[in-house]
Amino acid sequence: MFPSDENIRALSDLGLSPNQSKVYLAVLQTDGLPAHDISKIARVSREDVYRVILRLEKMGLIEKVLGHPTRVRPLPVEVALTNMIKVERNSFVERMAALEMSTSEFIKRSMKKEVQKTGTQEEAGNFVLLTEKNAIVNKGTMMISDAKNRVDAIYSETQLLQFLPIFADPLEKACKKGVTARLIADKKVQESATKRVVREYLSDCEGMQVKYAERPTSHSIIVDRTEALSATSVEGFFSEIPHLWTNNKGLVELLQINFESIWEIAKHEDMN
Repeated sequence: MFPSDENIRALSDLGLSPNQSKVYLAVLQTDGLPAHDISKIARVSREDVYRVILRLEKMGLIEKVLGHPTRVRPLPVEVALTNMIKVERNSFVERMAALEMSTSEFIKRSMKKEVQKTGTQEEAGNFVLLTEKNAIVNKGTMMISDAKNRVDAIYSETQLLQFLPIFADPLEKACKKGVTARLIADKKVQESATKRVVREYLSDCEGMQVKYAERPTSHSIIVDRTEALSATSVEGFFSEIPHLWTNNKGLVELLQINFESIWEIAKHEDMN
């Protein structure tokens, strides 16, 4: 097995450095070589070869055969690489467990600090402009997950095609908690294949009410009449448009009034 770019990239994906890959591929070519011969084949300096050999031995890829001189030979490649992957997998699981525990503790400490904060700003209402997709998705997910009574949403066909896959899961969980959910979709949805997509994603959300209206004048999610996430434009895709989150009573109420007025004249669609 020669130290081609393809083989070096394959070993790099397993965590080997370029020099480690070259030395390992050189060792694989024979049943055992002394370090100075490996250096010539791999085209890696002898000093570096000695260091790499120690590392590859720790990784379980090679073994030393004592003698004069000491030779280095590979362990069965399939077994060696499979075990290496297992070690990496176990290490990943351990890191994820530690990360989850650390994150959980951090969240607990943060929640304690939140409780200690004064409610002055909350009473006046806050405004947050979200421009990144992950921030928009996280805020919307958190709002829906925290809903206690009602979730109202209004979207055009273009934005709905992104809204549904992103928020179908939290909407379903909210519905199972007894939260009333209402959706106003663009009238074009009712007349296109998108209607089937709506049914597919909302089929497990019992009690979800859907109505179809003329082109929506706003795109927003309103939760419990206390907070809203509204797109700053009615054009383009959901995740590409900056969104404004607010719990300002006046603005939330205006968005709610707009939703209710459109809901009144929209055509009803029973999802059950």
